[in-house]
Amino acid sequence: MILKIIFFLLFSFYHAEANDNNELIFHNSPKKIEALNLKKLDGTSVNLRNISNNYLIINFWATWCPPCIKEIPDLLEIQEKFKGKIKLVFISVDSSPEKVIPNFIKKNKFKNFDVYTDQKFLASKNLNIKIMPTTIIVNKELFEIARITGYAKWLDKSFIKKIEEL
Repeated sequence: MILKIIFFLLFSFYHAEANDNNELIFHNSPKKIEALNLKKLDGTSVNLRNISNNYLIINFWATWCPPCIKEIPDLLEIQEKFKGKIKLVFISVDSSPEKVIPNFIKKNKFKNFDVYTDQKFLASKNLNIKIMPTTIIVNKELFEIARITGYAKWLDKSFIKKIEEL
């Protein structure tokens, strides 16, 4: 019972948002982020610093979040279009990722879908993530340079242009 209450309280801090007018906001002064340790589905730990030496697009999502699911194919297409310039990192806030994510990936036939987990919400809290989906763009020096909260049309010309200008 106590676990259910704790889960409910943690879950209540997060909600999904699907506003088609969400905008990718670039920061006037980039914000340094910690070199977070992320967990893969197999339980191994990876430091954010070691994932890529390029720009990172970090997407916080969940399998229960319709706007998150809606934007995943577009994000994967962005990763393919900008291969070598950006690396896409998906961080799931699902409560049982080792059970739900493999089925989710198989069902949706996703390829090159690097998923990390944030069951204890450490990365989410550290990066002030409160809405699913939230996506941040991080440069090579681990500075957050941009953020979008809620669903985004990643294949829209304005988004493509902003990524090209990185």
